[in-house]
Amino acid sequence: MKIFLSPFSYVLDKNSIGKGFSIDDINCLKNNVFNYEKNDIIPSKKLKHIENVVLIKENQLPKKIMGDVCLAFGYGSNVTNELLFSGNVNSGETLNILYRKVIVSKTLFLHEEAKPIIDFFEIVDIDSLKNQFGLYFVKKIKYGAILNLVINLQSSNKELMKKLENNIEELKLLNIGNVLSLIKNTDQSQIKITTKMDMGGIINENIPNYQNLDDLESFINLFNECSETSTPVAIKLSKIKLTSEFIEFEQHKEYKNKESQIATYYWEMQQIIVQLESWININSENSKNKIYMDKLKKETSNLTSSIKKLQNDLLIFAQDSIETILENDIPYSKTKVCELRDQAQCIIGKRVETSEGIWFGPSIKGVPIYEGAYNYLDGGEYEGLCLNGKRHGQGILRYAIGNIEQLKSIEGEWENDNASFPSVVTYNDNKVVIITNSDDCSEWKEEHKKRLISVKVTNCSSDDENVVKIDVKVELVQDEAFQNLYKKLHKLSISNKKYQYSFIFMGMTGTGKTTFVEFILNILTGQVHSPTTLRAQDIENQGIGESKTNSVCSYEIRYYYRNQWKFGITIIDTPGFADVGGLDKDREHIKSILNNVGKLENLDSVSYVVNGGLTRKTLEPLRVLCNVFSILPNEAFNCVSTIVSFCDNNNQADSVRDVLNQMLPGINEKPLLFMDNPWAQHLNNIYRSNKGPDEASKNSGILFGVDNTDELEKKMSAKIEIINRFFINIFDSQKSFKPEGMNMLQELKDELLSKLKELAIIVEKLSTVTRLYTELTDDKISSLIEKSKLISIEEWLKDRGFAFINGKPQAKVMGKNPWPGGVYSTVCYAPECVNMVCHEGCSLDFTPIKGDNIFTKCWAFDTNQCRICNQNCSHKQHVHVKYQLEWFENDHVLDAFNAIKLGATEALNKSKEYEEHAKKLKAQYSSQLCEFSELKNKFKNLSVLGDIRLILDSLKRTYEQHHEIAIQAQDNEKADNIQKILDQFKLFIEALNATDEYKFDEQFGQVKVRRNEKVSLLNSLFSSFGGFPIGL
Repeated sequence: MKIFLSPFSYVLDKNSIGKGFSIDDINCLKNNVFNYEKNDIIPSKKLKHIENVVLIKENQLPKKIMGDVCLAFGYGSNVTNELLFSGNVNSGETLNILYRKVIVSKTLFLHEEAKPIIDFFEIVDIDSLKNQFGLYFVKKIKYGAILNLVINLQSSNKELMKKLENNIEELKLLNIGNVLSLIKNTDQSQIKITTKMDMGGIINENIPNYQNLDDLESFINLFNECSETSTPVAIKLSKIKLTSEFIEFEQHKEYKNKESQIATYYWEMQQIIVQLESWININSENSKNKIYMDKLKKETSNLTSSIKKLQNDLLIFAQDSIETILENDIPYSKTKVCELRDQAQCIIGKRVETSEGIWFGPSIKGVPIYEGAYNYLDGGEYEGLCLNGKRHGQGILRYAIGNIEQLKSIEGEWENDNASFPSVVTYNDNKVVIITNSDDCSEWKEEHKKRLISVKVTNCSSDDENVVKIDVKVELVQDEAFQNLYKKLHKLSISNKKYQYSFIFMGMTGTGKTTFVEFILNILTGQVHSPTTLRAQDIENQGIGESKTNSVCSYEIRYYYRNQWKFGITIIDTPGFADVGGLDKDREHIKSILNNVGKLENLDSVSYVVNGGLTRKTLEPLRVLCNVFSILPNEAFNCVSTIVSFCDNNNQADSVRDVLNQMLPGINEKPLLFMDNPWAQHLNNIYRSNKGPDEASKNSGILFGVDNTDELEKKMSAKIEIINRFFINIFDSQKSFKPEGMNMLQELKDELLSKLKELAIIVEKLSTVTRLYTELTDDKISSLIEKSKLISIEEWLKDRGFAFINGKPQAKVMGKNPWPGGVYSTVCYAPECVNMVCHEGCSLDFTPIKGDNIFTKCWAFDTNQCRICNQNCSHKQHVHVKYQLEWFENDHVLDAFNAIKLGATEALNKSKEYEEHAKKLKAQYSSQLCEFSELKNKFKNLSVLGDIRLILDSLKRTYEQHHEIAIQAQDNEKADNIQKILDQFKLFIEALNATDEYKFDEQFGQVKVRRNEKVSLLNSLFSSFGGFPIGL
């Protein structure tokens, strides 16, 4: 253990080595534990520096400000806390800058072989040991110099202090002065700066004239110790090792601890008894409290008797022998005392949770009694007297806003939760009824029943959503089937410890889904047999009307019993898919559904409603299944059920489900409910038409327009039983899922289609570059080869009077220098002949005609062939010239030929460009294909219907259907727009196929092989012309 000392704590010197030490005693230094010789003290002169400089602000992380200065939480080790707290600490923001520097120049420590003093062994008890020697001894003393400095900055201006904390430069320049108390104005706000310093063992103890932190840092850097004035700066303590003779001291210590615990427990129990009896006595003085206090007195008596028995057990244990106490545990622990205190607090009054809400006041075994406050689950608040958990006696009940009873408050006398007299009743409309006697009370109760309604419908819809809240006061519903259903659902709710259930119904337009939902709502609110209060009519009156079928409508049913909320059911009716609005409307519906269910904690049931007339796998049901089930997470499939409408035949329902199973495997194993909804035929169902009931009956046909009440009642009773079993099974199954997974899947599907679009673009680009590369290879390069095959460079030049000499096209032309002597000479103009003169000074008569027969008589000829020409040229190539011939170079004669080479070079460069572009596209394709594949697999694994190919195919076929309709309607503009969408879908599907089948490397590689073969052929042709090679 290390203890850092401030200079004036107590005097230490070398004689303190081996002294006893008590860490919990003012006079901490005790008698010598060891008699030591000179050799038992070992000095060490190793110089050691310890520096610790921190800026302290509560709840802040460390932050460097300069040198060894940093921000820190807490005071840190090696800091004398008394120095810090001796400053002036006021309310407001506070920053403490703590400078600490310790220089250790010499250390004295006791040798391990030092011998204890003889007196030490004569101690007979642990208290004597502690008084004379303590439990520790001084093992080591460090000498040197020590500096502790605290700079305390205080201000009520939090913004200013935060600015200083965050602006290190400004903090460093702050004028802190060197006086103990200084007031400075900064930024028009007061900062109080208090500084305090202690130091010892240094050369000069004069306080320096520092003005800011930089000055202070300079002083600290110069701070050094002086061997003549060195002071103890730290000691090390070691625990006194007890020999076997001291074992009874440890046992004695344990014995005293147990005795102390027993006394503490006994005293705390006694305090509980006194507190209980005092509270009972005070509250029993009022005779009106007798009915409450009799129960509380009995409970108090039982508890105090129990506590006194525990006290007696403790006394018996405490009076036993020391050996027994040491060998055994105390009969009761601190936990037991806490339990007793909690029981007593319940009697006196504390917070208790009940099935009705939260009670603040006395209670017996969790049941409220006497005076307190009750916060009910339905939002109501009661202040007053309770008996057996019920309102009984004087009190005021403030009802929750919007309660079914339409009450604001009842203040006065209560009897078993019922209003009694005298009391004052205030309604929401501010009507006040004063009850003064039993007749008034009876009259008010009868009048109040007339104001009560069993079902209250509130339209809470907004521009963004349709929400209908339906409050059902269970005890007022006069429907036996409803009461049986409610009891079973409520029992399951309590058993499941779940009090909110949510159901969603989805399907195609025209399946009777909304009418089916209305039938369910009538059943769940107990209004099926009450035509005057039919739910559908109530909702019509609330102004929702037909619009609810165009967007999601949420019905929140809340069940109240005796004005207390019990549980709730949310029914979500969704707009039908595949209606006249097309795909865009479907997308709006999905968005609306996700926005609505995203607010729910759980979804317990997903019902897919399908028309009983479905006999085969067709496009529209497939499209709707893709819409609905692609956004359902896999775990939601456990909550799926199928509802077949317009069907009263089990075989027909199974047939419909089999068709669905072809499109969505596994749905045939899910619950099935089928019925021909009788509510759709009910005379009171005015929702079927916006015209009133009378006009609706004229056009209803069959059952409409006649009194079908008896027939429908029989039919409805049977169907109600089916619906009841459906809801009971859902409650009992305890299956549900988190709806946020639906939003995640929709986002995943959108991202998947976005990635597919990117892939489609790359596939299109790759197809384009492959086509261009193919055209370049098979058309242009092939054409260049054919042209090259038709050309001989020698013949090309020869026709133009040029020869290919020394790698250059050259021709003979007449120069400006005459032949010597002014003679004529015979020369050859054959392009390929390199001979410049055949017969200089020819003796034949001059002829300007090239190829004249006269040249056959020339000396240079042998008959018709020239003996001088290296090619033995014919006389046809010869002529007489007066001037000497010269070679004339002319590259332009190769322009046409070079054009072939240029075309070949450009084609090859273009092909390399295509290859490079294709390489980059394939790299992009591979990267995005990997991302797409991961998303596709993730979607497939997470979604009930995660087949993106099936979803795309259904969309494509739907657009093809709409395209055909637009063409037949001669709506060219619409047809063109749909065609553009179809073209994009073709790209999507091509890209999707490419992820499995398309082999770009194989197709492009085949073209590249042909390209290389053709380039090799071109090179061979050009090389035969004397050069012009082109690179691959």
